[in-house]
Amino acid sequence: MILKRLNRILTILIGLFLLCIVIVVGLIHTLGDRALKLAVETGGTKALNVGVTVENASFSLIRGRLLLKNLAIHNPSGYQTPSLFEMDRLEIEADLPSFLGKTVHVKKIYIDAAGLTVEQKGLSNNLQEVLDHVSSSKPKPADPKQPSEGKEVLVDDLDITNTKVQVKLLPIPGRAEDLSITLTPIQIKNLSSDKPITVAELVVRILGAVANGLAQQSGDILPGEITGPLKSVLGAGGILESGKQVLDKTIQDIQKPAEEIIKQSQDLLNILGGKKEEKK
Repeated sequence: MILKRLNRILTILIGLFLLCIVIVVGLIHTLGDRALKLAVETGGTKALNVGVTVENASFSLIRGRLLLKNLAIHNPSGYQTPSLFEMDRLEIEADLPSFLGKTVHVKKIYIDAAGLTVEQKGLSNNLQEVLDHVSSSKPKPADPKQPSEGKEVLVDDLDITNTKVQVKLLPIPGRAEDLSITLTPIQIKNLSSDKPITVAELVVRILGAVANGLAQQSGDILPGEITGPLKSVLGAGGILESGKQVLDKTIQDIQKPAEEIIKQSQDLLNILGGKKEEKK
């Protein structure tokens, strides 16, 4: 009789323990996804000066995989099309143990089914307006003596597939108003050149890869009033450097609220585990 009661108590305790694990894992998953979505939308909107939305953001702690679905960069005001850039899927595969260190080792970044819509308006276009904002926003560089905030990444491979570009030109007799360009797959090995880089630098390198693919594959299809200013702002001293400064500041601005969300799940783990906050 006593043995049966002990077995029953043990079964109940094990059940409660498993239930706690399920609850904690679920909360970590939910809060982590919220932090990721917050970082992408807030940081993207601040850096580009247009709305950035993500339908779904998820992080798999077990598999070391980060996934963004249906990311959209909205157009500046005054354009007919709602979005400048849309992406169905961005997936990052990383070494799980590296998340515990300062440098995260990213094995592969995979971007699939992206769509870029370039809409001409007067002497400018929507893409040019966004890039001009990034290029002209030059916050003061951080003190080199101060340690950098946030993690760095070491990126192996970048694959970008199924990228379609739609160009809407002003109506001119003898010239098509709508053009379509499908970029061939973009594959880059050793994206970070064997050196840890910041997340901001990673974003700039991805942007540079797409822009370079468009410049190489568009040929003479796009008119000079679009390609000329675009190449200028993407060149040396343009968006590749200024964009890095804007994104570095943006990451610092959103880091604290994102970390606070994740900290909620860590505090819950300590409470359920019976741990008290250590005094420093």
